[in-house]
Amino acid sequence: MTEDKNTPTDEPTYTPMLSKLFPSFSGTCTKEEFKEAWKTGFIFSILWGGLQALVVLLSSDNLFLCITLSLLLFVPYCIFCIKKVLPQAVRRFHSFGMNYTCWYVIPNIALLVPYVICAIIRSNGATVFALVLMITWLSYNIWIIRKCYCQDSPEDKKLSALRKKTVFSASTLKLR
Repeated sequence: MTEDKNTPTDEPTYTPMLSKLFPSFSGTCTKEEFKEAWKTGFIFSILWGGLQALVVLLSSDNLFLCITLSLLLFVPYCIFCIKKVLPQAVRRFHSFGMNYTCWYVIPNIALLVPYVICAIIRSNGATVFALVLMITWLSYNIWIIRKCYCQDSPEDKKLSALRKKTVFSASTLKLR
């Protein structure tokens, strides 16, 4: 049986698609690096939300001004997330042996598109279905983020074992 060249393998020569386009997405990251990126992203999101609320309060009479200022604030927020948080998320998925596109992007699109359609239709059945979709979406995202944020990946376990071995070696040298 021959293996397809497009099939991901465990060989170090396998490069995920986003890593080809964006070199900062390649590799893996530890749980600590991921937590630091997400804490920074969370704080930046709170600041962006505060500025967004301020813009809405100050320009509530002029809808065009409100939309323009909101979009101007959204651009640096997106740039920050793309440069700081997204690469760490992609690398964290890689450290679990998961592909970011397959495990995060596609399921989120698959759940949000029908949700938006149901929100547009606004019938009783569509509202119930939209609620079920939103609960499913939240549950999946909580599961995925919890996995990346709380669990040790195989890479973390290797690094932890290496650190223990190094500490043990250093402590035996001090005893002599």
